[in-house]
Amino acid sequence: MIYCKICGSELEDGCDFCKTCGTKVKKDNVESTKSDGLNYYHVDHADTSRREDKPKIRKNLMSFRLIVILSLVIIFGGAGTLYTVQNVLNDNFTVKTLVEPSLAYDSMNPYGEGLICVSKNGKWGYIDKNGEVVIPLIYDFADFFSEGLAAVCKDGKWGYIDKNGEVVIPLIYDFADYFNGGVAYILSGNNVGYIDKTGEVVVLLKYSSYISYLGDGLILVYNDDENETVIEDIDSGNVIFRYDSISSFGENGLAAASKDGKWGFINKKGEVVIPLVYDTARNFSDGLAAVGMIDDTNATLLPTWRNSWYYKYGYIDTTGKLVIPMIYNSAYDFSEGAAVVLKYDFSDKTKSSPLALFGVIDKTGETIIPLGENGISNFTDGLAEVYSYDSNIPRKSGVINLKGELVVPAIYDDVYILGDKSGLIEIYKDNKYGIIDSKGNEVVPLIYDEIGMLRDGLMTVEKDGLWGILEVKK
Repeated sequence: MIYCKICGSELEDGCDFCKTCGTKVKKDNVESTKSDGLNYYHVDHADTSRREDKPKIRKNLMSFRLIVILSLVIIFGGAGTLYTVQNVLNDNFTVKTLVEPSLAYDSMNPYGEGLICVSKNGKWGYIDKNGEVVIPLIYDFADFFSEGLAAVCKDGKWGYIDKNGEVVIPLIYDFADYFNGGVAYILSGNNVGYIDKTGEVVVLLKYSSYISYLGDGLILVYNDDENETVIEDIDSGNVIFRYDSISSFGENGLAAASKDGKWGFINKKGEVVIPLVYDTARNFSDGLAAVGMIDDTNATLLPTWRNSWYYKYGYIDTTGKLVIPMIYNSAYDFSEGAAVVLKYDFSDKTKSSPLALFGVIDKTGETIIPLGENGISNFTDGLAEVYSYDSNIPRKSGVINLKGELVVPAIYDDVYILGDKSGLIEIYKDNKYGIIDSKGNEVVPLIYDEIGMLRDGLMTVEKDGLWGILEVKK
């Protein structure tokens, strides 16, 4: 199988463009094996949050744009007969049934601004929170609403509609992304560009590779032909800066960038803020960024093991100061003042891979949770998934707090921390979904076949092929 290096979606054999993000497909733009969840700008890391052997608690929602960290998901249910949920959860959230599972759609997800996108027999449209059709199912695909508009596709062409179902921008494009900051990425023929909400072209449709609008008259262009990433002036077309790779711009307006095999950080003008002196770097999170240098101490002893196992990572602040020394074999983003770190135990030369040991540190580098053999995901609201990392052991997941205490026993096939200070956790076991609180108490029975998204206080749940709608109020 091959995968798009821009969005990670699986590509069809012989396709010219990724149907998910619109990227033009070339041999050097695909990978023969699926990545470990990181974009292609960085060297390979072990991924603590998304692995190939992990049951997917979020099923494919047709678009990488929809793969979002959701702040809260709550579902309802009952044993045997359906019951209506209307309870106050943790003194913060009220959940009630608006429509019981009775709607016969193939898929159903709240797509923003009070509407729910539905599909049936290959056609897409929108319903309201009461289950009434407000935009007929006439489209081949429909995206979520953003800034009052939604991208839709019909007969292979994309355009935009408003919440009344009126076509605001004609369906003339080969792909259209959602609006963000008043602009949207579009594909026409072999070229990509950006338009505004009136349909006016903001970035000319002259680029054949993926681009990213930076604002202030600048764009990021991934130049496949030259195997480089550049920052251009939109009006003049002049290249301001050239780099081998540039990751997405994130916290503090900085992005990790590389040139001649070395990584550092730049601003949106392409100016170097932190020198390009590292062998790898991750973007800033919570004021710190993981950076790494090659350490081949074990390379001569274990030449068959992967090069990515020979890195040592630490953390720098936004001034470039190394605040946590490079002593880890992998280091992940800080969240809520804590970061998961990993060290490999190379002592057993008979194994095909070293033993991975996971732990958690604070922003001073002090240990919160000592290194151990169980995998740990990033923390959300002071909670994190803990799971059996050894592929020889049947996978089970539980939940720990920042003290390392097991607050939910590791008896589930998967867990998902819902966030938004709710203390709620989505659980997955034996192909069924449910909800528990942070003490392991049942909130929603483990009886449902699918959970939709949560947007604007609405979410969907599916059982025995029928969908229902819940309302979540804070």
